[in-house]
Amino acid sequence: MKRLKELPGAKTLSKKEQQTVKGGRSKCIDDISCPDGYGCDPFGVCRLIPAA
Repeated sequence: MKRLKELPGAKTLSKKEQQTVKGGRSKCIDDISCPDGYGCDPFGVCRLIPAA
């Protein structure tokens, strides 16, 4: 797992992004307060935005 960051195109995640990936629920006010690729739902939870 430690070598995952050596893969082409891999990026280091912020603590907030790591928490979201692990299933942690981030309270949000708007989409800007969520990590990239996530949006704020009406309940104040960052959710993954499905690819169109």
